[in-house]
Amino acid sequence: MSTPLGSTLPPALRDRLAGGTAMPAGTAVPICTIDPDGFPHPAMLTHADIAAPGPDRLRVVLYGGTRTAKHLADDGRITLIFVDEHGAHYVKARADAAPQPDPSRPGFCVADLRIASVLEDVPDPAREGGTVIVSGIRFRRTGEGAA
Repeated sequence: MSTPLGSTLPPALRDRLAGGTAMPAGTAVPICTIDPDGFPHPAMLTHADIAAPGPDRLRVVLYGGTRTAKHLADDGRITLIFVDEHGAHYVKARADAAPQPDPSRPGFCVADLRIASVLEDVPDPAREGGTVIVSGIRFRRTGEGAA
């Protein structure tokens, strides 16, 4: 069962996103925007595509011209799902404006987000016994060792 934490990132997650305690290399972050039919549209970002410039703010980098970027421009809502061995955080946010081209990275765009709510989901030993989350979604690039 998830617990509402308000509209700011918990300190440990913010620290990881602000560059303090780094997220493990190869961490993937599932996201969902809203498509024109009102359905969640899933996609994934890498850990390097997300920053937390403030406790109630996120900045994400997306491929320009994708459905995800278009949905964010059209609807403005996005949910980011951070999962690791400590639990899960579901961060619901709204874009300040349509994603803008990133002048330093051709083909990419940047969106500034204001956090609307954060939910925390950690295993409850009383209800779920010895259940633990083993890891989140990880990736590695072809030719690299295991992440």
